[in-house]
Amino acid sequence: MSSTSGTNDSAAGNMGGAMAGGAAGANMGANDFGFFNGVTVTVASTTTVTEDGQSGTFGPQDISVGQHLQAFGKVSTDSSGNRILDTSSGSVRLMVTRAWGQFTSATGGVVTMNLQALDGLPPAAFNFAGTGTTGHDATASAYTVSVPAALPLPTLTAGFPIAFDGFVTPFGSAPPDFAAETLVNFATANARLHLEWMTPGPTAPFVSPLSATNVMMTQATVQSAAEHVAFIGPVMEDPGSVSAGLSFVPNTAASNMMFAIGHRMSWQFQVYSTFNDFITALTADLNGTTQLLRVDAVGPYDMSTGVQSVSFMAVVLSD
Repeated sequence: MSSTSGTNDSAAGNMGGAMAGGAAGANMGANDFGFFNGVTVTVASTTTVTEDGQSGTFGPQDISVGQHLQAFGKVSTDSSGNRILDTSSGSVRLMVTRAWGQFTSATGGVVTMNLQALDGLPPAAFNFAGTGTTGHDATASAYTVSVPAALPLPTLTAGFPIAFDGFVTPFGSAPPDFAAETLVNFATANARLHLEWMTPGPTAPFVSPLSATNVMMTQATVQSAAEHVAFIGPVMEDPGSVSAGLSFVPNTAASNMMFAIGHRMSWQFQVYSTFNDFITALTADLNGTTQLLRVDAVGPYDMSTGVQSVSFMAVVLSD
């Protein structure tokens, strides 16, 4: 997105990202704005560079791939019609950026994670060439984050989602690839789980007997689903990777709960306010011939144990 002020224009977005913005043009007035798929931003030693919340001297070298920024300068168009924003007499403001990923390890104040999103964009949107010292460019599969001692890490297992807010390391000086200022702990965050089978679906999808306190699905059954995924924030987890399988328990901490059973052929559905009533009805519906086609659930998910504490759960049956 971008805005204009007087004869200067601005662009905001991720450095190296798939989308940027710029404004002005032959047919645009000084107070107009526009959206563009790509803008080339040029910087120089004369560009004023600042970093939100930080004091000190900054320059163009502090701008690196994935960094969220706001740039102000003069917009022009080259012979091919491409937009160019020249900040030589303007400025670049480095803004707090979020790095999402799956925890791998932590040692000496540095966390290594499998990067899933940088400022909301997938790693594939970026070219990390040149971000590090020779042979040490940032890589999404082993993205490193420096964490200050004053920022204690929660207890995490490999693969668990984590997010850091901070700034990308200046260009050419990684590793670490990112300097954290705060972190987001997803230990109690809701996960959105989705399972879907192609017909015919399983007729005995849950471990018998179904319980009002714990409904379990084996790993093999989860893996048999054409789609098996759990989203925690923007991080995608695979519930089929947990050897213990998948268990659904009622989220006793939730103030409101809702459970539903949909019947595809009869176009009917029932809604329940308690997990016990839901499981009682589901047990009766799974009569040995009715197939389970879909499960959607919301609630905290522990990927080390495969247990999801649900405040919402809905299933679709074939009958």
